[in-house]
Amino acid sequence: MGAHPATASPLVRRYTLEEFWELEAPLEGGYYELIAGVLYVVPPPTGPHNIAISNLNRVFSRYLDAHPGAGHERVLDADHVRALAAGGHRLSG
Repeated sequence: MGAHPATASPLVRRYTLEEFWELEAPLEGGYYELIAGVLYVVPPPTGPHNIAISNLNRVFSRYLDAHPGAGHERVLDADHVRALAAGGHRLSG
């Protein structure tokens, strides 16, 4: 049996890519995704996600401390993360 494409109700507003790029960030945090013209709100991460990120940061920090010159660590704010996800910026240095 073949796969069927995802569809949305005809009552759901469709967005163009231009409209999507003009949107302000959600007031309650998170970000938007545009899939087949349908806008989805992705909520900000919560407790378990934040704990996992903290644990990974500790592992990376310990590794970099033990291996000078192997790389460097960065902590990004939400604006940088959104820009990277949108393909708008690259990290330098």
